[in-house]
Amino acid sequence: MKVTDTPWGFADQVKVISPGITSVSTPGHGGLHVADSLLAKMPRELAASNSYSGAGSPWFEEDCEWALVCLAFPGAFDARSCHYAVATVSRYGKSKPGEYFHSAAAWLAGPAGEAVKSKAAQWQEREGVAATGHNSRTLG
Repeated sequence: MKVTDTPWGFADQVKVISPGITSVSTPGHGGLHVADSLLAKMPRELAASNSYSGAGSPWFEEDCEWALVCLAFPGAFDARSCHYAVATVSRYGKSKPGEYFHSAAAWLAGPAGEAVKSKAAQWQEREGVAATGHNSRTLG
């Protein structure tokens, strides 16, 4: 399925990152689309943190919510993207329970987050970068 109709308008650029994960860009914004088959496999704590379009939505905007998809499916992303996903959720997850990214940060801090943190650490070690970072529009 080619994804062209997005919450941000018609996609002028579409890139398949991995089967079921598509990056889209419009003249004004963009993000990731996750196929229903993968969305069903996404950990509840990560899907629930999608504040842009709501839990259960297949759309994850490019500024922050894309990181949730990377955490859920680190095999679809390179180590650099995993680093920025971990940094984004760690930074914005310092909220109170029920607020932005709190459940995602709790998931990341637990054993389920080890795979993506390990992949991020590979890039950090190779590049000599600290584990802290900032929000990035790195989509694959």
